[in-house]
Amino acid sequence: MMKGSPGLFNIIGQAWQRGGPGAFFTGNMTDIIRITPQKAIQLAAFDKYKSFFSRKDKVCIEIDQYASLSGCAGG
Repeated sequence: MMKGSPGLFNIIGQAWQRGGPGAFFTGNMTDIIRITPQKAIQLAAFDKYKSFFSRKDKVCIEIDQYASLSGCAGG
C-alpha cells in the first residue's frame, strides 16, 4: 500500500457516511438496464441452438457440446 493512501476500510466508511447503503449501488440500475436484454437474447439463442444440435433421445448435453453451444450463442 502506498504511504499516505487511505485504507480500504476507511474508504468504505466514508462511502457509508456520505450515502448510506445506497452509495454502494450507485450506477447499478444502468448496468441492469444494459445487461438484461443482452442476457435474454443470449439465453434464447442458447436454447435455440441446443434444440437444433441436440439429439431427441438425449436430455443432457456433454461439456464439449455445452461449450460449443455457448460459443454459438455469444457466451
